[in-house]
Amino acid sequence: VLGTRQGLSKMLVDAERGTLPKVVEAAIAKAREAGVGVPEHYIEAAQRKLGVLGVAKVMGDNPTAKTLREALAAARSAGALREPLEEAYKTMRQLDSEGYQEFVAEDLGASTERAGARELHAILAHAEAVGLGKEDIQPARRQLLRLKRDLGLEVLQKAIISSELTLETASEEGLDEESQPAAAKLAELKFEQKKRKTRNRLLDATDGTDTEHLHRVIQDSVDACVDERAIAAARQRVAGLELADAMEVGDIDNLIGTLQNAKAALVPLDEVQSGKDKLRELDADAYCNFVNAEMDVAKEGEDIEALRKAIKVAEDAPEPGVEAEAKRQARARLAQLLIKEAIENRDFEALGSAIKDAEASGLDDDEVVVACVKLAELKLYVVFNTGDLVEMRVAVEEAETIGVEEEPMADGRRMLAELELFASIQGDEPDPEAMQAAIEQAQEAGVNEAALVKARAILDMRRARIELAEATAGEEARRLNAAIERAQELGVRKEEMLDSIFRLVYLELCDAIKGESIKLLLLSIDAATQAGVEEELIQSGRTRLALLKLEEACVDVDHIRLKRELCNAKAFGVDKEDVDRAKKTLLKLHPDTYRELMEEEMQEAVEKSGYGDLEVAIKLAAEAGADEEEFIIPAKKRLLDLLIEATSSGEDGRPATEDMDLMRKCLDLAEQPNIVEPPAEAGAAAGAAAEGEGE
Repeated sequence: VLGTRQGLSKMLVDAERGTLPKVVEAAIAKAREAGVGVPEHYIEAAQRKLGVLGVAKVMGDNPTAKTLREALAAARSAGALREPLEEAYKTMRQLDSEGYQEFVAEDLGASTERAGARELHAILAHAEAVGLGKEDIQPARRQLLRLKRDLGLEVLQKAIISSELTLETASEEGLDEESQPAAAKLAELKFEQKKRKTRNRLLDATDGTDTEHLHRVIQDSVDACVDERAIAAARQRVAGLELADAMEVGDIDNLIGTLQNAKAALVPLDEVQSGKDKLRELDADAYCNFVNAEMDVAKEGEDIEALRKAIKVAEDAPEPGVEAEAKRQARARLAQLLIKEAIENRDFEALGSAIKDAEASGLDDDEVVVACVKLAELKLYVVFNTGDLVEMRVAVEEAETIGVEEEPMADGRRMLAELELFASIQGDEPDPEAMQAAIEQAQEAGVNEAALVKARAILDMRRARIELAEATAGEEARRLNAAIERAQELGVRKEEMLDSIFRLVYLELCDAIKGESIKLLLLSIDAATQAGVEEELIQSGRTRLALLKLEEACVDVDHIRLKRELCNAKAFGVDKEDVDRAKKTLLKLHPDTYRELMEEEMQEAVEKSGYGDLEVAIKLAAEAGADEEEFIIPAKKRLLDLLIEATSSGEDGRPATEDMDLMRKCLDLAEQPNIVEPPAEAGAAAGAAAEGEGE
């Protein structure tokens, strides 16, 4: 028998490790038919594996929602864990999304009693994730708590057994004294075990409906030092059950007692209200007395909402109703509590409303006066925060009249002075003198330094803007520059100062043109160019710069630089007198450089179309010793061309000019050595000149 049992057990284990459903089925059947006492856990493991294999088979055969649901149900009935079926559950959800929640509910219900704590926790988490309702989840949640409690007790029991064995061994070895700490630890473990067992009994009893048993277990729990939270829940449960019984029986005295117990045990308000409704239905007088008692209790406490509700219930009570004086006293107490709360919260609006309620309910005048004084005090701060100067003046006057204490009164006066201060500096263009006077008065009144600093900053900014505007309208660059720097220090935005900056650039350029500093003029020209100052002024600056550089070069002994500055001066339109003076200096300083300059100027004149400038240039170049063949003769040829062009005949055959000197000059030039023979136009011009002379 033993050999058969071991063989069948091994066969079940091997089948459970395999993947063939028929092999597993055959192994289970043989184990059951043999009747040799094969351990049940081998058979259960094989059944779980058979369930998993069944699901796998359906998954591999293009499953439908129905076939997969049946396979999953069979697997779960066999006790299969959820983990190897996870993919099948996902497929099931895809195949039947509408019915999946119902399937999960069924799965949760089937697993609640047989699943272990870990498995039930996973199933419960999935049920919550798919949105199962509280009524579907609650049984499983309670079972999970029971399983966790049982596991805790098992661990505790093992610790107790271990401690007992340790103590027993120590006693046998004569180590009683050394084992005293272990004995104390064992006593603690046993006490904890008793407390946990009692707590489990309490939780189970709380789930039931036997009130007498629940009362006994509650007392046992108190004796065993069970946590107060569990005991409170049990008391709430028993109070609710007894209230329901009393409502069903209809005994008025019992109903009143159970109602009081239910309120004390914090039974849900809807259940308490049902009991009160039942009492009202059974006996109106008793209901009114109960409501009055409720209101008295609320009146003695500090709970504003509870008292407010109690008053509302009392006002709605049926005939004969609650006494008017009792309701008035309750309303007065409510107003008193509201005043206290509003003062603690420094709530101005709530305090004003509470004072009105207090006056209407007949609260003691002294308390109302104290509240009114506090209201006037709070008003000072509330109105100050609004910034309304007129209202602040009124608030200070009211506070002084009603007798607000000195410290808050001093705050009120300071706040008023602060508002007066800022009122004086408002507007687009406040008067700086008036602003200064207001700041001095505020300082004397004790306004805080932060407010004074802010006011002074506004005053400084206003003064800076005024100075900036005046300097911009003036002609002093230095003053305008100082005004811009001051405005920048105070934080005036650059966009506001664009006109002033442009004006400064303009004035600095004008001053630089009048001055003698080349460096300053260079900087001013660059700044003016970037700022977009009119080109005419910039050109004047460049002309002045060219002149200053020319004058500086005349003082210097560098003939190369002087020549360069002469060219630059001519380009920028420096006066001819200044240029001629510089040329004379160059001639004295270095005749050869002067000659080169004259040759270059003559070449420039050759490229132009005016014969007058070219004639002068040829004369100066010749005087400077320019080479005749290289420079003078080509220039004279060009001059001849220009003269011929100027004296050419018009459309009527007559010369284009009647200037006899010009015609003679043309003929004289043409007759000079090495000048080309004159063309026919020159002969015609000469004949015309002769005829003109005869006439």
